[in-house]
Amino acid sequence: LITSNIFAYQGQGKGKERKKINNFGQRELRGRAIYLENLQGGSGVQISYNISFGHRVGDIYIQGEDFTFSALEENPVSFVTVSNNITSDPQFANVRFNKKRTSVKRLFGADLSSSSPAINAGNPDAQFNDADASRNDIGATGGSTPFNFTNLQ
Repeated sequence: LITSNIFAYQGQGKGKERKKINNFGQRELRGRAIYLENLQGGSGVQISYNISFGHRVGDIYIQGEDFTFSALEENPVSFVTVSNNITSDPQFANVRFNKKRTSVKRLFGADLSSSSPAINAGNPDAQFNDADASRNDIGATGGSTPFNFTNLQ
Protein backbone atom coordinates (compact mmCIF):
# COMPACT_ATOMS: atom_id res chain seq x y z
CA LEU A 1 0.00 0.00 0.00
CA ILE A 2 1.50 3.31 -1.11
CA THR A 3 -0.67 6.08 0.29
CA SER A 4 -0.66 9.70 1.48
CA ASN A 5 2.67 10.81 0.04
CA ILE A 6 3.99 13.82 -1.81
CA PHE A 7 6.25 12.87 -4.75
CA ALA A 8 7.85 15.94 -6.33
CA TYR A 9 10.67 16.75 -8.74
CA GLN A 10 12.19 13.27 -8.91
CA GLY A 11 15.26 13.25 -11.15
CA GLN A 12 15.27 16.89 -12.15
CA GLY A 13 19.07 17.12 -12.06
CA LYS A 14 21.17 16.43 -15.15
CA GLY A 15 22.07 12.91 -14.06
CA LYS A 16 23.07 10.30 -16.64
CA GLU A 17 21.14 7.08 -16.96
CA ARG A 18 21.82 4.67 -14.16
CA LYS A 19 24.34 2.04 -15.19
CA LYS A 20 22.28 -0.87 -13.88
CA ILE A 21 20.46 -2.82 -16.57
CA ASN A 22 17.02 -4.01 -15.45
CA ASN A 23 15.43 -7.40 -16.10
CA PHE A 24 14.11 -6.08 -19.42
CA GLY A 25 17.56 -5.17 -20.79
CA GLN A 26 16.98 -1.43 -20.39
CA ARG A 27 18.99 1.23 -18.60
CA GLU A 28 16.93 2.96 -15.97
CA LEU A 29 16.19 6.65 -16.33
CA ARG A 30 15.92 8.68 -13.16
CA GLY A 31 12.82 10.70 -12.47
CA ARG A 32 9.99 8.51 -11.25
CA ALA A 33 7.96 8.69 -8.05
CA ILE A 34 7.53 4.90 -7.76
CA TYR A 35 9.57 2.04 -9.25
CA LEU A 36 8.00 -1.44 -9.35
CA GLU A 37 9.79 -4.42 -10.87
CA ASN A 38 9.49 -8.20 -10.59
CA LEU A 39 5.83 -8.08 -9.59
CA GLN A 40 3.76 -11.20 -9.97
CA GLY A 41 0.07 -11.38 -10.82
CA GLY A 42 -1.94 -11.05 -7.62
CA SER A 43 0.72 -8.86 -5.94
CA GLY A 44 -2.06 -6.46 -5.00
CA VAL A 45 -0.12 -3.17 -5.02
CA GLN A 46 -2.44 -0.27 -4.12
CA ILE A 47 -1.43 3.34 -4.83
CA SER A 48 -3.92 5.86 -3.46
CA TYR A 49 -4.24 9.43 -2.16
CA ASN A 50 -0.81 10.67 -3.27
CA ILE A 51 0.31 13.95 -4.82
CA SER A 52 2.77 13.58 -7.69
CA PHE A 53 4.21 16.34 -9.89
CA GLY A 54 7.33 17.75 -11.53
CA HIS A 55 9.01 14.47 -12.54
CA ARG A 56 11.41 14.08 -15.45
CA VAL A 57 9.86 10.80 -16.65
CA GLY A 58 6.55 9.09 -15.68
CA ASP A 59 5.06 8.93 -12.20
CA ILE A 60 5.37 5.15 -11.98
CA TYR A 61 7.70 2.62 -13.58
CA ILE A 62 6.22 -0.89 -13.75
CA GLN A 63 8.06 -3.83 -15.28
CA GLY A 64 9.76 -1.90 -18.10
CA GLU A 65 7.18 0.81 -18.83
CA ASP A 66 6.47 4.32 -17.56
CA PHE A 67 2.95 5.31 -16.54
CA THR A 68 1.23 8.33 -15.10
CA PHE A 69 -1.10 7.94 -12.14
CA SER A 70 -4.01 9.19 -14.25
CA ALA A 71 -3.30 6.71 -17.10
CA LEU A 72 -3.28 3.81 -14.64
CA GLU A 73 -6.53 5.01 -13.08
CA GLU A 74 -8.15 4.84 -16.53
CA ASN A 75 -6.58 1.52 -17.55
CA PRO A 76 -5.13 -0.26 -14.49
CA VAL A 77 -2.57 -3.04 -14.57
CA SER A 78 -4.20 -6.18 -13.16
CA PHE A 79 -1.97 -6.38 -10.09
CA VAL A 80 -1.61 -2.63 -9.44
CA THR A 81 -4.60 -0.57 -8.34
CA VAL A 82 -4.26 3.19 -8.68
CA SER A 83 -6.94 5.61 -7.51
CA ASN A 84 -7.55 9.09 -6.10
CA ASN A 85 -4.11 10.58 -6.78
CA ILE A 86 -3.45 14.17 -7.85
CA THR A 87 -1.12 14.69 -10.77
CA SER A 88 -2.17 18.21 -11.74
CA ASP A 89 -1.04 21.34 -9.90
CA PRO A 90 -1.64 20.62 -6.18
CA GLN A 91 -1.62 24.39 -5.52
CA PHE A 92 0.98 24.45 -2.78
CA ALA A 93 1.67 27.59 -0.76
CA ASN A 94 4.97 28.37 0.97
CA VAL A 95 6.98 25.96 -1.18
CA ARG A 96 10.62 25.66 -0.11
CA PHE A 97 13.47 23.71 -1.69
CA ASN A 98 16.79 22.66 -0.23
CA LYS A 99 19.73 24.92 -0.95
CA LYS A 100 22.55 22.42 -0.43
CA ARG A 101 22.57 21.02 -3.98
CA THR A 102 21.61 23.59 -6.56
CA SER A 103 21.60 21.10 -9.47
CA VAL A 104 18.89 18.97 -7.85
CA LYS A 105 15.56 20.38 -6.82
CA ARG A 106 14.30 18.70 -3.62
CA LEU A 107 11.04 19.69 -2.00
CA PHE A 108 11.81 20.77 1.55
CA GLY A 109 8.46 22.12 2.62
CA ALA A 110 5.03 23.01 1.36
CA ASP A 111 1.55 23.73 2.61
CA LEU A 112 -1.62 23.23 0.62
CA SER A 113 -3.32 26.46 -0.39
CA SER A 114 -6.97 26.85 0.57
CA SER A 115 -7.98 26.27 -3.08
CA SER A 116 -5.95 23.05 -3.52
CA PRO A 117 -7.83 20.10 -5.05
CA ALA A 118 -6.15 17.94 -2.37
CA ILE A 119 -8.08 19.61 0.47
CA ASN A 120 -10.71 17.24 1.94
CA ALA A 121 -10.11 14.77 -0.91
CA GLY A 122 -8.17 12.08 0.99
CA ASN A 123 -9.33 8.72 2.25
CA PRO A 124 -13.02 9.06 3.25
CA ASP A 125 -12.71 6.60 6.15
CA ALA A 126 -13.35 8.59 9.36
CA GLN A 127 -10.28 7.11 11.05
CA PHE A 128 -8.14 9.26 8.73
CA ASN A 129 -9.99 12.55 9.36
CA ASP A 130 -8.03 15.73 9.99
CA ALA A 131 -7.68 17.08 13.52
CA ASP A 132 -10.70 19.36 12.88
CA ALA A 133 -12.82 16.24 12.06
CA SER A 134 -13.05 17.13 8.35
CA ARG A 135 -12.13 14.58 5.67
CA ASN A 136 -8.35 14.35 5.43
CA ASP A 137 -6.28 15.91 2.68
CA ILE A 138 -4.46 14.00 -0.05
CA GLY A 139 -0.73 13.72 0.57
CA ALA A 140 1.44 13.74 3.66
CA THR A 141 -0.21 16.85 5.12
CA GLY A 142 -3.56 15.23 5.92
CA GLY A 143 -4.80 13.19 8.86
CA SER A 144 -5.06 13.68 12.62
CA THR A 145 -1.26 13.95 12.98
CA PRO A 146 -0.07 15.36 9.64
CA PHE A 147 3.55 15.32 8.54
CA ASN A 148 5.29 18.54 9.53
CA PHE A 149 7.96 19.82 7.16
CA THR A 150 9.36 22.18 9.82
CA ASN A 151 10.94 19.21 11.62
CA LEU A 152 13.23 18.50 8.63
CA GLN A 153 16.82 19.70 8.74
